[in-house]
Amino acid sequence: VFYGKYKDIQVQSVDQKTASILLQNAASGKIRGAEFNGTFEVTPAFDTQLGVAYLKATFDSFPNAAVYATGSTDTVTCPAVLPPLGLASCTADLSGTRLPRAPKWWGYLSASYTQALSGGWSARLSGNVHATSDYDFKTGAGGPLKLDRQKSFETVDASLMFSSPHD
Repeated sequence: VFYGKYKDIQVQSVDQKTASILLQNAASGKIRGAEFNGTFEVTPAFDTQLGVAYLKATFDSFPNAAVYATGSTDTVTCPAVLPPLGLASCTADLSGTRLPRAPKWWGYLSASYTQALSGGWSARLSGNVHATSDYDFKTGAGGPLKLDRQKSFETVDASLMFSSPHD
């Protein structure tokens, strides 16, 4: 279980007019959550691992955050003159929104089986399933269109490794 406070968070954004990187001070934020990891040896040749985490990471205060939009709304303020095509550099109050790259939850389950072979060789078969909830790549997912958001996903992978008598 953990809890942390951030002060003077700096967030990067791109200035559309100059294509340069801008730094903004996002003021403050909090992170709190819980994580569990465990390994269970079923037999000397077969073991499993499990990990899960819950995370709540938010900005306490971030008024005037740089976002991109197609025009002003109740929550976004854009320049009076908008570009004819594309997105405008706008501002929004992102206080209380999620910190970038902070999924609400993630987890994994993996297993490995090792088999002795002749001549001192061995084979190890391993598999892993990993899942994560959605998260934002950029602050506020880039703006009201949420173009910088990673949807939740799962991955499955496996490997087979052979070891010589001398590893």
